[in-house]
Amino acid sequence: MSTAGAVSTTGILNANTYTVSGTDADALGDTGSWTYTLTVTAPTGGSPPPPTTTLVQTSPASGTTTTDNSGAFTAGPITVSHATGAVTFLTTSPSPGLSVSAQGNVTTTGPLAVGSYSASGTDSDPNGDTGTWVFSLTVNSSITVTFVANGGQGSMASETKSLATALTPNVFTWSKHAFDDWNTAANGSGTSYANGAVYSFTASTTLYAQWTTTTHVAVTHRVTFDANGGAGSMPSEAKNVLASLTANRFTRKGFSFVDWNTASNGSGTSYDNYSAYNFKKSTTLYAQWRRAAATFDVRFHANGGTGSMKTETKKAAAPLTLNKFIRSGFKFIKWSTTGNGSGSDYANGQSYSFKASISLYAQWSAVAPVVHPAVHAVVALSPFGVKSSALTTTLESQVSALASEIKINHDTKIALVGYSGDLTTANQSNEAAWAASLKLSQQRANAVKEDLTLQLALLGVTRFSITAVGSGAAISPSSNATASDQARNRKVVATIT
Repeated sequence: MSTAGAVSTTGILNANTYTVSGTDADALGDTGSWTYTLTVTAPTGGSPPPPTTTLVQTSPASGTTTTDNSGAFTAGPITVSHATGAVTFLTTSPSPGLSVSAQGNVTTTGPLAVGSYSASGTDSDPNGDTGTWVFSLTVNSSITVTFVANGGQGSMASETKSLATALTPNVFTWSKHAFDDWNTAANGSGTSYANGAVYSFTASTTLYAQWTTTTHVAVTHRVTFDANGGAGSMPSEAKNVLASLTANRFTRKGFSFVDWNTASNGSGTSYDNYSAYNFKKSTTLYAQWRRAAATFDVRFHANGGTGSMKTETKKAAAPLTLNKFIRSGFKFIKWSTTGNGSGSDYANGQSYSFKASISLYAQWSAVAPVVHPAVHAVVALSPFGVKSSALTTTLESQVSALASEIKINHDTKIALVGYSGDLTTANQSNEAAWAASLKLSQQRANAVKEDLTLQLALLGVTRFSITAVGSGAAISPSSNATASDQARNRKVVATIT
């Protein structure tokens, strides 16, 4: 149900009864409630609707982050199999820490404390296929390992992680001493960790370098870095102990750095950026490159609307930015590659391949203006005598009040409905009763018209026109509308200029 009261389905529905209800309000603060029930029956002939299937979530149902990174965590969109067309996601079990959009994008609501957060809901496509989804996020504290030279010289930055990771290789040195390992106690009585060993990062700790006195000095070996087609310079690195390699500083236009390799063609031993090297022999490491994926732009045009939207630039398939343009008297319906809507269409938030740059033009549909009555509809509800078209004292008072409201509010158009005849269930099929009811309805409408004309004139409102008519083709005699429906829809329309 739209805000204008238009009822529509979300796609092809199975045979069943569907009910929706809510509240309504007008500009004067009047409120009410409404209910709409739709019964869908199985087809008795013709082509049956496409069979429905169950949507199955295919993307990961969980993620992990740290408290430091939780505020910027994003995931998605959630993907499913067996879908026909764009899938809409509805959150039925929300989480105070997670937000899941209708397109299935998962974000946090801000920085989160350590703990677990989970949201779940349902999904559906235009064919009526439905399913369920769930996403859980585990937030871990950021664990820090601090390194102490313990008699040695040099400096090492603390290592902060949230998952098991290799420890930063030792870079401390001590003349006439050889590094042995790390220990949680300065005197070596605690837990030992080899150089570059994997640490669980489940608890913060301090590791102290352990040394052995020696007169033997290990031979220093050198690693030379080769740009291998790239540009820039990097000094060679000389060490005699296990240590982290210098991070890549080379660049290559149109390419992204992958790793290092002992062979220029990548057939040798590979080393990641910052990877540990034992420096037991000298070597040359060649930068390995991968051609960077090209990025493409989607430019959004208001096409008669107002507002602004940034160009969306991506190098892989992603949901389009949701429409932010507005247009008075119109509602956004879709995007098109042409201004007149004759090109390719894209739904709001639909995934785009980003294999080419395009311009998308907002497509609009006119929204019929809402004509608010000068007074609440209950004022105009038929207090006529039985089988009479004469205005009662109550109705005359109501019409007088209506005229005053029109003048005060400067209304330009009003419509009053509900001047029906008196048809019982038994005589609805009687032609004579039908004709009499329609005639009575017309007479009642005319009575209101004449009195409203008089009351407006007495108030000095002279530029207006009033008609008393039925609602036209919507209930023409050739239709299947009942006599009571036709009588009920007689109305008075006043246009005031």
